[in-house]
Amino acid sequence: MKRSISLSIGVLIVLGIAFAFYSESYSKPNKVRFASLTVNHKILNVGDSPQRIENRAIFVIRNSGNTLLEISDITADCHCTVPTWNKQPIAPGDSTYLSVIYDNHKLGLFQQKITVTSNAIESPTLLVMRGRVIE
Repeated sequence: MKRSISLSIGVLIVLGIAFAFYSESYSKPNKVRFASLTVNHKILNVGDSPQRIENRAIFVIRNSGNTLLEISDITADCHCTVPTWNKQPIAPGDSTYLSVIYDNHKLGLFQQKITVTSNAIESPTLLVMRGRVIE
């Protein structure tokens, strides 16, 4: 009789410990780490500008994720469009500026595409700069 009571108590202790480990591992959700890139304007209209005067657009890039956002490359679809940005990683919640200069040598409407490649879950991100060159 004493042996069965001791065995029952031992089983209950082992089950209690197993349950404690099991419940602790499932009660704390795993936090998924990701970078997320958000931009103030995906399409930015810079309006009218005189011919042969550089057009400049400023995009604000924000890391809305929970780990560092690393921009690996930013390219434009034409050599007449030059992007410039801070190459340092962006901390969660922080922002940086992307400056894009368009050399407007042709009259009329223009639209330049800028591709941002990063470690964000949305990568690549396409941005557009548009406007009109007048005399």
